Amino acid sequence: MYYPPNMRPDTPILVFSYSSGFYMAAPTLPTPAFIIYHNLGSFFTSHGFITIIPNYCLVDLGVQFPGAVQDMQDAMQWVMDNLPSPDSDIYVLGHSAGVMNMFIILTLPELYSPSLQPHIKGVVFLSGPYTFEDMPVDMKDSVRLYYGEDDEAKQGAIGIVGISKFHTNSKTFARYWQEGHSLPAPRYGEIQRGFEGIIR
Repeated sequence: MYYPPNMRPDTPILVFSYSSGFYMAAPTLPTPAFIIYHNLGSFFTSHGFITIIPNYCLVDLGVQFPGAVQDMQDAMQWVMDNLPSPDSDIYVLGHSAGVMNMFIILTLPELYSPSLQPHIKGVVFLSGPYTFEDMPVDMKDSVRLYYGEDDEAKQGAIGIVGISKFHTNSKTFARYWQEGHSLPAPRYGEIQRGFEGIIR
């Protein structure tokens, strides 16, 4: 956890779910990209956020799906239980495999907590593997070890959540987002349809 020097009751909170390659759960990347991860906490703190970067378990510790998701769900619950103010704003930032954790928490009814809705004011997902099509060869073994051989899991986040559930729950969740956010990439057509009419 990183705290800004001048805390206020309305200090916003950023929760970052880092990438892990679906194997090693550690906020590290090869040089020179590791500089971003090593400075992310202090960067957002210097811009006035309480920055929280939870760890989560993965294949290197013998964990399989949904272990990492549950770890992040526990972290989000801890954040909810320790808000500086009842009106605190939460922003979620996910990168690559870290996107999967938060995407599933925010769209799967079995894991999503309605109490999050009024607090989450923004979500940024960077390079999220919404499907495992075109998965890099060096990640395929990690994906198989973590998600197993289940056909739905092999489809990525959309397969795990189920596209019909995603459509329903993304619309419910998206009503709390500010206008102007979208997922324009053509390969995410299913996701776009989930947000049709809600986000422009």
